[in-house]
Amino acid sequence: MSLVPSILTLLMDFEALAKWDRDVNKGRVFKPWRKVRHPQLGEVDVGGLDLRVGISNPPFEKLAEVCEQQAAAFLRVAALTPRIGLDIVKQEKLAGGLTRVELRVCNRGYLGSYGLASAKKLPHSEPLRLAIECEGVRLAAPSEPVVEIGHLDGWGKGLYNGPTIFAPWTRGNVHEKFVALVAEGRGRIKLRLGSCRVGYKTFEVEVG
Repeated sequence: MSLVPSILTLLMDFEALAKWDRDVNKGRVFKPWRKVRHPQLGEVDVGGLDLRVGISNPPFEKLAEVCEQQAAAFLRVAALTPRIGLDIVKQEKLAGGLTRVELRVCNRGYLGSYGLASAKKLPHSEPLRLAIECEGVRLAAPSEPVVEIGHLDGWGKGLYNGPTIFAPWTRGNVHEKFVALVAEGRGRIKLRLGSCRVGYKTFEVEVG
């Protein structure tokens, strides 16, 4: 295989880059060679390629535009992250000094609580958990102070995967789960919801 076409292409690319650097980048990449005196080496030539402005970084004139576009892209990605929430759906008094609190755990974000679908099975993609702590009351149900919620999907379905005329049905309530607490007495229930992937939120519920 001849190297001549590859070398010609490389030379043409360098020529195009040099023209762009001259016309647009104010000659910041291709520096003219000039003679300087070095304290140990004597007279030497310096110059050649300087990739700092124009290659490794945008030209100064484009810097604000590039930063604005990059910031907008990062903010767009940040807006897609999971948004885990907790709502009190219903609170009612029962016989024997008991209070039942119905909670709705939901994901209002675009992505699921696991992030990307490819990350769902990773070891560190732990499920959502609801930790329950009581002050002045006794937790009658559930029997354990930590409830595993699991993963919750977001509202996004990805590019070209939304509802169509041929698929009018909904996906159901895979973005939410309901948990019922029963507490005895009068006091406060502290709730901590989240995971290491999405962070944690704390809530308090007055009962009794």
